[in-house]
Amino acid sequence: MIMNVSLSRSDNIYKEIEEFEDYELQNCIAYEMAIRNKKYKATLIRKVSAINDLFLSYRDNKPITDKSLIDLIEFYNANFDYNKESRDEFINNCLIDRISISLRDLGINEKATYELLKIDEIKDFEIIKYIKKTYEKEKPNILDDEINVYSNEGYKIIQSGPIEEDDTFILENKIMPDFKRPFLRFRNGKCTELLVNLSLPLNELICYLKKVKNDYTDNPSILKTPYEIMELDIISINNSKKQKKQAIKYADYFFCYDYYTLAKQNNPKLAKKKIYEFIDWQLLDYYNEDVGIEDTESTDDTNIDLRYYSDDNYAKFIPKMASMIEEKKYLELVSI
Repeated sequence: MIMNVSLSRSDNIYKEIEEFEDYELQNCIAYEMAIRNKKYKATLIRKVSAINDLFLSYRDNKPITDKSLIDLIEFYNANFDYNKESRDEFINNCLIDRISISLRDLGINEKATYELLKIDEIKDFEIIKYIKKTYEKEKPNILDDEINVYSNEGYKIIQSGPIEEDDTFILENKIMPDFKRPFLRFRNGKCTELLVNLSLPLNELICYLKKVKNDYTDNPSILKTPYEIMELDIISINNSKKQKKQAIKYADYFFCYDYYTLAKQNNPKLAKKKIYEFIDWQLLDYYNEDVGIEDTESTDDTNIDLRYYSDDNYAKFIPKMASMIEEKKYLELVSI
């Protein structure tokens, strides 16, 4: 093991990446890259922390200086009969909604559940604990006129609709992505709501989606796959018997990037090739190769068949991952 590096390919974060489905892969990979960008992560923590501080101030009856929170309290007092429990629920709902609104600039859709953020620094915030304790995932949000929420793997149906003055009930149905990571939607992106009638035959819906997609593909700003953006082919593995889906390969890539970054940070004089060896041992162990560390310590060509990836592979995709993360090229995966 390398000093001060305790990462393992079997850690939950990489096991979770392995489980990304094809329909959510590009979005989830982009988010995993985003939260490895120091500025993006720090901004996310700061935004949630600021609202958590307001939540604590209100909950603990501390002096409140934030004008927006004062305005909320005054609005409730002026429009509703005072009831502490009702007012607490109203204020807390508003603060929770404010988290969602504040995260829009980070591309995080406001319907994302907070456990999907995967940021250790915020999971113990009191407002996050309150959300997990108080609200069910499918509970409608009264403030948004939601009357029914149905969740299934990969998507969520949200029905909303206020009653108008003429007693007409206007029902609006939305199908939202409900991926294993927050759905990213940037202002400079080209996300669109596609209005479809689910009662139509499947082949007709497929033809309609193909028509829209094909016409859009003809546009010069064609969407690209993560591999095209990163200029990476599927990296071959020395053992040709192993054929893995893209999500599993990405789990490898993220592990390699994380391990290399932490190793270099804590051991700046350690040679790249030595780090590659340690990474390779981890991968060999994870995929149950019958190769021990003592068998791979030699770096001569006689051991090349014992490598999971070659040094050339590591030297190629680790810097490419670093470029995608540190230069915010992950935005291209969801914004072009």
